[in-house]
Amino acid sequence: MALLVTDWLAVLACLGSAWAVRGFVLPSLAPSFGALYPFSTYMVDLYFLLPWSVALAQERLYTRRRLFWDEVRYTTRGTSLATVVAIFLIYSTKATEVSRLLLGSVWIMSLAAIPLARAGTKLLLLRLGWWERRALILGAGATGRKVLERVRSHHVLGYRPVGFLDDDPGKQDGDVDGVPVLGPIADVTKYVRALGVRDVIIAMPRLARPELLRAVARFEGTVDSVYLVPDVFGLTSAGVETQDLDGTLLLHMRWNLAKPWSRVTKRAFDVLGASLAGIVLFPLVLLAALAVRFDSGGPAFFVQDRLGRGGRRFRCFKLRTMYPDAAGRLEVHLRESQAAKLEWERYA
Repeated sequence: MALLVTDWLAVLACLGSAWAVRGFVLPSLAPSFGALYPFSTYMVDLYFLLPWSVALAQERLYTRRRLFWDEVRYTTRGTSLATVVAIFLIYSTKATEVSRLLLGSVWIMSLAAIPLARAGTKLLLLRLGWWERRALILGAGATGRKVLERVRSHHVLGYRPVGFLDDDPGKQDGDVDGVPVLGPIADVTKYVRALGVRDVIIAMPRLARPELLRAVARFEGTVDSVYLVPDVFGLTSAGVETQDLDGTLLLHMRWNLAKPWSRVTKRAFDVLGASLAGIVLFPLVLLAALAVRFDSGGPAFFVQDRLGRGGRRFRCFKLRTMYPDAAGRLEVHLRESQAAKLEWERYA
């Protein structure tokens, strides 16, 4: 409910901002822009918000927890559909004369406003303890540790691992990065009820099928969600979707850049985005370069040959963040510190 209200407020804020720009800013710049109706006129037609609620619900943005950039993708799709539906409703009912520029501005603003507002609401709910969901991880090995790291690094999802379960006696009664290994997998139902667990993550990708089915059967119907980490390490996870083939689960992986049109689109976006960013950021980069130059002496930029598209070499310019004589300083430091030398030899 909180996210639904957040979406409504975000759309209304975009409508108010677009109305202010269209009604006051643009007429002062170009007199050809006429006056608009009072803002209260648009507030009467609150069915204007309904398409956003339906479209975002269709994208499962009220039932699934997603990472920020995944949510941006889904809200963009939902917001675009909602804008089209809103335009159709407004012009078909003819209840209010709404400027097309106003609606276009609402759409553009909402592309950023909705995901940002949702992220802020989630952080607030998380701080209040209303967004937290207790999770139990099955498998205290390398995969379980990796899952714990990912969950902690994306805390806005709200999952809080309260324990691990593992059949290895050597891991029981220990912990994984501060999270206790509570006992064997057979006790999963006991800990689900005792700890108020709502989600179970099975982080045992090489678990045999019969054992996996037995593990799921133990807590089936006692938790809200079960997440399974599949044995597909080494494959890209971006854009992977699940698909049901008459009871058979498929992982659908897209390689969009294999399509010529996708490559052309990406290239155009890269060139246009880099050109605009270069123009906007040029004064800031110039100031940073001058600061580097006067602060430490030496060149402001670090220049290096890199491999680009098609294996072609290009010159890469980066603002220098190290001393000009960094290699010499490193050699002296390693000579003076045995611990640093051992660490360097281990990881370099």
